[in-house]
Amino acid sequence: MKRLMSIVLVLLVVLMAFGCGSSQQTSTEPQTSTEEEVGFFEEEVYFERTVETPVYYTKDEIKIDPTYTLKENGNTYIMELKEQSIVEAPIGSRTATLQYSETFVDVKEEEIPQKVTVKYQEDGMTPIQGTIVLKDKNGTLANPPAAAASSTPAEGNNEASSDTQKGYTYTFDLPLVNKKPGEQVWIEFSAPMSFTDYGAAYYKLNSNTYLPHRDSAPVVDGYEDAILEYLGLSPYSYRISYAAWDGGTYTNSNGVLCRDALMYGERLVGTMIATYEDTVPLETVTGYKGKAVYSYRGIVRNQKKVATVAGGSAAVVGAGTIIPIVFFRRRRKKDEEADS
Repeated sequence: MKRLMSIVLVLLVVLMAFGCGSSQQTSTEPQTSTEEEVGFFEEEVYFERTVETPVYYTKDEIKIDPTYTLKENGNTYIMELKEQSIVEAPIGSRTATLQYSETFVDVKEEEIPQKVTVKYQEDGMTPIQGTIVLKDKNGTLANPPAAAASSTPAEGNNEASSDTQKGYTYTFDLPLVNKKPGEQVWIEFSAPMSFTDYGAAYYKLNSNTYLPHRDSAPVVDGYEDAILEYLGLSPYSYRISYAAWDGGTYTNSNGVLCRDALMYGERLVGTMIATYEDTVPLETVTGYKGKAVYSYRGIVRNQKKVATVAGGSAAVVGAGTIIPIVFFRRRRKKDEEADS
């Protein structure tokens, strides 16, 4: 009987060992972890930010905002002004690119000036072009603006002078960088014309045309092309508008009574567009900038996340293999004691 019980216990141990082995195989699956949002939590935050303004010539130009908008970690905070100050700051090395274009009428290409003198004024941090002073080939002012008529900058100077507390006025020579033909335009012209045998009823212009006499002024209406032909001018480039006597009568070397006149009109001429440009240095000056410190203190509501582990059954299955072995050993020991 005792031997039979031992055989049964051995079989039971083998079967349980086989079952535990198969259970351990299922526990070898890889463990995975996931994140899940489980709620929100609140915390107190405090931020400080220092913001500087651009550099200006005067303190009056500095504007400091009473609030500052901060965006951080997906949240927007309206920060309040905590303290502010205005400090000196060098404006530093500065340059400006100046460009000026001029249309020259009825000039040859070689007569275009190789440079122009420009007066340039800047106001605050925004440079603006001031008076433009042009000089013709003879070195004299050509149609100067009223503001520049009393003061002519000397050529070759790159000078700066402080006109006001806010800005500077400079004088620069800009070189010629480009020139190209422009549109054709009509400009006024006058041409002299002499009338011989003054007082006659008609004046011969050509073999087929006779100009009638008029004491007040020479007649031109209806005779424009004939007058241009008589003067040797092309009707495509010239047009006669009116005429006037130029002085009184006189007697020429042949003893013939004569009188001079002027024909007035327009002539078609070409233009040239010249562009002057240069990058020039501006004065290095000391200006001012504003510094503002903004702060924010408040409660922020954030999401709370935790990690969970899946597939944790291996520990439970592994512990079950010890139970039948211990039970078998303890039962066998009791049987041996009973046999003895």
